[in-house]
Amino acid sequence: YFVGLLLMGVSSIPILVGDEILISSFIFIMSIFINRRLNIESKYIYYLGIFSLLFLLVFIIYDVFKLMLYLGLVLRITLGYCALRILSKNFFKVYINILYFFALTSLIFYFSILFFPSIEAYLFDKVAVFFKTIQVSPINRDHIGLYTLEKSSAYIYGGLKRNAGPFWEPGGFGLFLNLTLLFIILTKHKISSKKVFVIVVALLTTLSTGAYLTFFLVIVFYIKVKYSGNTGKLKKYFIVLTFFGFIYFSYTNFVFLQNKVTQDIIKGESGARTRSKSMQLDFVKFLENPITGVGLYKETRFSKRELRDDDLMHRTSGLLALLSQFGLIGFFTFFYHMKKPIVSVLAFNRIKKNNYLFIIFIIMALGISQSIFLKPFFLGISIGLPLVKKSISRKENYPENLSL
Repeated sequence: YFVGLLLMGVSSIPILVGDEILISSFIFIMSIFINRRLNIESKYIYYLGIFSLLFLLVFIIYDVFKLMLYLGLVLRITLGYCALRILSKNFFKVYINILYFFALTSLIFYFSILFFPSIEAYLFDKVAVFFKTIQVSPINRDHIGLYTLEKSSAYIYGGLKRNAGPFWEPGGFGLFLNLTLLFIILTKHKISSKKVFVIVVALLTTLSTGAYLTFFLVIVFYIKVKYSGNTGKLKKYFIVLTFFGFIYFSYTNFVFLQNKVTQDIIKGESGARTRSKSMQLDFVKFLENPITGVGLYKETRFSKRELRDDDLMHRTSGLLALLSQFGLIGFFTFFYHMKKPIVSVLAFNRIKKNNYLFIIFIIMALGISQSIFLKPFFLGISIGLPLVKKSISRKENYPENLSL
């Protein structure tokens, strides 16, 4: 559990963000990897080789190379890969349990703050201040370790509070919760449980449009899998259409959803920092060099005008960032390595193998508005998801009792 927590923490939890913690986590995880005498697989060599080659090609094209940026990427890839290899078959169980714990604790904080506003004031003024003093790397977030405090916009959210859990912001929490639901569907093939209820409630309290969009895709995937036979087709179409109607009703009747989308478009057109503007600028960079990308360097990724404007340098789309920085080669490499383990899970659960494309699409959707794909956790997901073997039992593939 500690390995899983570290992997998520260095990727997304404010209290665990910072180069010092990243390097310490890398050393800790590598020591476990070596102690267990785990072998390095050929796919890791191939994967690292592809991204190293892209660094070389960017150097040839743009005459820019920074060793520390390259080593940083190697470290994140290796950390993610080794952590997933250590967790192996336990990964899904560990991940689901950690997120269930985060969802449960977040709801305790969320509803306490919602019904007793004085608690929030105390946490901001007293507790969050203390955590800033022990924060290894300065970060622009007020948090109390297990919970990140949010100052919601009164105009957009109408006074509603947003739930970020322990993550950097509510949308970030939402993407991890959606991934949890996807893993539950894949490994348990059902969504009727206490854990799912808690996770869905926590997801709804994020008030994140990106999280809601991905949640819709996850539900459509579940319906697609649940009613896959010919006898269930009519039922499936009816449920999907009903769900579409519910989405439309929610968008037209919940003011904060309309306000968020409208504000993003208006601000983006005026040149301000928005997600739609971020995606647009990254797409333009992708078109500049679609095969190899423009690399991780500021000098190649941003124009001279953008380098003078912090708003224009702020990019939030992990999907478009991956495309613009590493081109189609890096993009294809990142998602292709997920295919085999996902197909093995589908085959074990007797779900049609071609559903892996829908799952990849859902994972892509997670990164539309969150810059996540070059974090250790998602690099680990990309290359290290465990294979599920049809020749052994469900209990062996998805262990219930985990050793610490």
